[in-house]
Amino acid sequence: MSNQPSGINTALERVRQFSSAVTDCAEREIAIESDLRLRTARAKRVYEEALSDLDTLHKGKLAEAQSNLHNHTERANAIHESRKARIEEAYSNALSKSSDSLETERGRKISEVQAKTLEAKRKKENELSEAKKTQTEIDNILSNHINEFKSLRKRILASFRGFPFLCRKLKNQTVNKDNNNSYQDEALDLPEICKDIG
Repeated sequence: MSNQPSGINTALERVRQFSSAVTDCAEREIAIESDLRLRTARAKRVYEEALSDLDTLHKGKLAEAQSNLHNHTERANAIHESRKARIEEAYSNALSKSSDSLETERGRKISEVQAKTLEAKRKKENELSEAKKTQTEIDNILSNHINEFKSLRKRILASFRGFPFLCRKLKNQTVNKDNNNSYQDEALDLPEICKDIG
């Protein structure tokens, strides 16, 4: 009978220790969940800011490239029309000044006009070639921005690999999007996943 209080005290001490351990585990779990929410929110904010910056940069460069192409094309057309008008004026003047040697003079002027016309045509072709080159550069810029967007998306997805639930969610989203070629729709998956986790 004298050992019974000691046994009860030991049992009570173990109960208190177990209760303390359970409390510690609960507090650690709450801290982990809070840290996960903070990291998820931070990563989501970084992702959205980077996506917004990239979209703004893409729109700005596209608008600038389109403006440059438009201005270059307008200048090329204006130069061509001006040269064409001057050639036609020179041709008309040559005809009005022909006299005794009309046929010879006329032939010479016509040859001159033809030479100038060919020169103007070559210059216009060169200008159109430059315009096509500019368009190619625009296409390259667009391709680079698309590649940058995809690369950014991969880095954002990679930053969540430490969270098993999120990785499974992302993997399921990726499988569901296999037949969808729109990277803009794919980019919307991450915020939706972050909302589900939060």
